[in-house]
Amino acid sequence: MDIVKEYSQETTMHGVRYIMKPSSPLWERYLNLTLNTTTREILWNIMSVFSIFEHPFYDRMEPHLNKVKNLWDKFDEFNVSQFMMQVLPTCEELFYECYWLGKKFNCCEMFNLQRSEAGFCYSYNSLTSEETKECSLQDEFSDLISFKRKIKENNESIECEIRHNTASGTTTGLEVFVKHSDPEESLKLIASGVWVIIHRSIQYPEVGEKIFILEKENTSFHIEITPSVTESSADLRAVSIAQRKCLFPDETKLSVFHTYNEENCIMECRLQYVNEKCGCTPYFFTNLTPGQLKINKPPMDILGYDDLDAIDCSHCIPTCQDIRRSQDYIDNPNNYLHSSNYGIYLDIYYKETGAVKYYQDLAFDFMDLV
Repeated sequence: MDIVKEYSQETTMHGVRYIMKPSSPLWERYLNLTLNTTTREILWNIMSVFSIFEHPFYDRMEPHLNKVKNLWDKFDEFNVSQFMMQVLPTCEELFYECYWLGKKFNCCEMFNLQRSEAGFCYSYNSLTSEETKECSLQDEFSDLISFKRKIKENNESIECEIRHNTASGTTTGLEVFVKHSDPEESLKLIASGVWVIIHRSIQYPEVGEKIFILEKENTSFHIEITPSVTESSADLRAVSIAQRKCLFPDETKLSVFHTYNEENCIMECRLQYVNEKCGCTPYFFTNLTPGQLKINKPPMDILGYDDLDAIDCSHCIPTCQDIRRSQDYIDNPNNYLHSSNYGIYLDIYYKETGAVKYYQDLAFDFMDLV
């Protein structure tokens, strides 16, 4: 979504339903087990661990971990990413209908698979999804998007394009109708619904900003976005980074992500820490090769982590050309939306036609002072 072409507010929506499809043949193939009443109960607790495994709430897994006895050794060669892909609801199972700028489109052609700290999601308008991860944008004010050309099996090149929008008000942005969840496919650890993360297109989704939308009939959920823009004069380059406390896009590069911003820098900092301490990367970044990569301090009393200090990511500072947004959430009764085909109606749009703009300039330099 854009406020105007020159200063684009790139908004990405992610939805993931926390359900696991129980599959006895799948477990038998992975673990080489013969399932009986006892092993089924243990596997249910293992699935519960996977379902609620989430930073920073690791303690929630403890009741289920205590009930798992002698099966963990069978997970030595277990590929978490591969298993998650097999139990992930397909796009067709998740979406009923989608609209952009009031026009209907095929949800599965516009939403791409996205890795995140919250699991595998479906993303819209993202340049960090599995489909568009080769794309790069110099900064958030660039009209030109560069990318490493990658040819698919059908000889089509990747399209790196941010979708723009200049309208405001309900139904002028992204509308998504999500199908009813299947009670038979839920572990019933949380209520039925979807997680939604709003973020910039060049940024990986930040799990701390996710919103849970409960599945309720005759209800519409609205997310109103108000952007603010910060633009900086080139004269600011004469001031040291320590003084101006911001970076121009060509002043630094990240080792993993294509585009620098504060959020990507912090995420890379967390990854570096995991890589240094554990010698591996989390499942959602198995496609990356971090050089020196960090996450928040683990819970107390975790073996091996007792003497760790909080992570220092102070080198991650905002960009001098920056776009921020505030969000308002509205949950409205709507009897016109009654349908047996979908359980959630989500409407994301700009709240107003304008935006707050800040401009940073050098008031005077050394020669002016002299």
